[in-house]
Amino acid sequence: MIVFIKHNDTPMVKASTRELSYIIMFGMFLCHSTTFALIAKPTKLTCYITRILPGLSFAIMYGSLVTKTNRIARILAGSKKRIITKKPRFMSATAQVVITWLLVSVEVGIIITILIREPADKMLKYPTLDRVVLTCNTKVLGKSFLKTFNSIKF
Repeated sequence: MIVFIKHNDTPMVKASTRELSYIIMFGMFLCHSTTFALIAKPTKLTCYITRILPGLSFAIMYGSLVTKTNRIARILAGSKKRIITKKPRFMSATAQVVITWLLVSVEVGIIITILIREPADKMLKYPTLDRVVLTCNTKVLGKSFLKTFNSIKF
């Protein structure tokens, strides 16, 4: 990221959609920082972090990648036309960032819904009679959420 910032005004960096690239790098930073919460002793805070950050960080990275890919596809599709009548809509950097954050907001909505239905907290598990394990109360609520979502008729 330091190299990217250092060469911020070069044509190569400008061509790669700087704003979306910074969003991807921010998502990568969040993804890597999730590791520390996953290996930390379970507390209420670390349980919330382990529920929020993995999905959010990948949504940030994939949302910006989808937006960047869509932009490139639209540019290439527009170049096939012989007569360009008008500039394609939503091609500015601001529009691309807004589209990315709209895609990420879908994941944020899912995370909030699941956290309301099942708040994160630490709990004691007893795998055997002589052993106690401190862990987060993570269940497979996401699978039941997807099953409910797939049963909706569109």
